[in-house]
Amino acid sequence: MRLLGLALVVVLGLSGCASAPGYPASVAAGLERRVMAVATDCADGHFTDALAKLGDLQAAAASAQADGDISADRQARISTAIDLVRQDLQARIAEAQRTALDGAISSLKEEQQKLAEQQKQAEQQQAELEKKAKEAEQQAVDEPAPAQPAPDEQNPPKDDTHGKSGKSDESGKPGKSGKSGKSGKSGKD
Repeated sequence: MRLLGLALVVVLGLSGCASAPGYPASVAAGLERRVMAVATDCADGHFTDALAKLGDLQAAAASAQADGDISADRQARISTAIDLVRQDLQARIAEAQRTALDGAISSLKEEQQKLAEQQKQAEQQQAELEKKAKEAEQQAVDEPAPAQPAPDEQNPPKDDTHGKSGKSDESGKPGKSGKSGKSGKSGKD
């Protein structure tokens, strides 16, 4: 963990300042608190927060040097350590973004594959339905519909009320039972 090691270097550098003559303990304590906040965020994986706090640390160190609380040499060493930590944080942030992006791309590819499979299944189902519809249509053309018996208009239902025998002649009128007495021959016997 190069990052934490660098943060510790900054802390050690600041704590060494507290014992130097003319270096106020309150300034050293304030800078150390900021370094510890950066280190904690780094350890927790909150690299963006650590980067922001690192900026605060650098501003506080520059302010302390401008106020004459720390020497220009000490400020330069602190800034060098802060720059190294910043580079490491930026690399970790970029790596985390790449990892997140790779995960999102992987998820999208899986979803795309699922959708492609669903589309293929839907196309197969559609093809099967179209095939069945064509088969049914062809079957309807090949096999005529069963003939429906047409009502017999020439031979209406027989009515038993018109004749004695219930028989009718070819015209549909009730006929007479028995023979008429004529043999159907004309002339003499």
